Amino acid sequence: MAVLPWKRRRKYFRFVFPLSYAVVFACSALFRIPVPYYYLVIYVLLFASIISSFDIGLVESLFYSLNSYCVQHIASTASYATLWLVVKFGGTFRYNSVYPVISVAYLVLTGTLVAFFFTRRINKFTKLKFNHFMMVYSELVFLLIAVFISHYAQENIKTNDVLFLYIKLFSFMLGVTILIVNILNVHSTTLKDEKLILQILLKKDKEYYERARLNAEKVNIKHHDLKQKALKGQMDKEEFGEIENLGEDFFTGNRALDIILTEKLAKCESNDIRLICTADGEILSFMKPYHIYSLFGNALDNAVESLVTVREKDRREIVLSVTRIRNMCRILVSNYFAGELVIENGLPKTNKADSENHGFGIKSIKDITGVYNGEMKISVSDETFDMLIMLPLNEVGEIK
Repeated sequence: MAVLPWKRRRKYFRFVFPLSYAVVFACSALFRIPVPYYYLVIYVLLFASIISSFDIGLVESLFYSLNSYCVQHIASTASYATLWLVVKFGGTFRYNSVYPVISVAYLVLTGTLVAFFFTRRINKFTKLKFNHFMMVYSELVFLLIAVFISHYAQENIKTNDVLFLYIKLFSFMLGVTILIVNILNVHSTTLKDEKLILQILLKKDKEYYERARLNAEKVNIKHHDLKQKALKGQMDKEEFGEIENLGEDFFTGNRALDIILTEKLAKCESNDIRLICTADGEILSFMKPYHIYSLFGNALDNAVESLVTVREKDRREIVLSVTRIRNMCRILVSNYFAGELVIENGLPKTNKADSENHGFGIKSIKDITGVYNGEMKISVSDETFDMLIMLPLNEVGEIK
């Protein structure tokens, strides 16, 4: 119960789930299934109950049923081992009355720990992903081994106290290990997927930069041709209007920065947002052009997104500065921010419902900052959101 995805219940969950569990208990109580095959049958019924009750796929159902069975196995093994130790050291009790109590106690304890350390985190994901499906299947095999060994130990080697204790301990630890591996599997896969997404986004930014650079060159050529015509007095009214529509351009000393600033200036103007820029682009010469395009593009996009809902015109303003402070390149992007900023793992937590698929802009900025051994700090003070990036330089302005 503690490891099930309760937020993803099917439409007829209230009928299907109790009925499916009633079938499990009925099979357990009414049919004499030979041990240890009994364990396998119960697991199959548990799997069928989960996949029919929750809106999840085949592999996820295997994942949850394996973990549920694992929790039960850990509690059962611990209960049996505890009673065995009591008997071994001279204790006496009525098995039929004591074992159910201890078993339930261990089950509640194990379930509570798993719910606290495992279920809360797993339920944050809308869909689970795994490194490789075979890992889940192999864990199922290991769990079956643990169950069969546990049964074998109980039925055949009770006379060998040391071997019995070792096998029960091995069975218990194997169940715990499987549960931990499952948790780490989902966690590591999430990080791996996130890294892959950031790489894809950076690759797209590289492609966008190349297209933007070519477009900027075409505009500059057009602008140059029109200026030459103007000087010769050969430009008509239509061409005068064309030169006015070419818009403003930035000249910071770095072509990639000029391109992204010119591009984002148009976006700011279309959203009635002022972009105030003070940038010495020459100190960014150590950075790859598409890194500059991606870093500043994401930073300005986040600022624009934060300001589009602000009604006060005097607050719809973005301030960008790129300066050199001794042997450091200082990049600061500031804008008005009235909400509450929640920092999680050094990054602002997105307030969007689909948090798994948002927030990659900030993560991409941090990723690029890390490539150049820099640091990024985000803070809010006096209703101002500040993104400060510090990148190390050597004496000639190159990366350390």
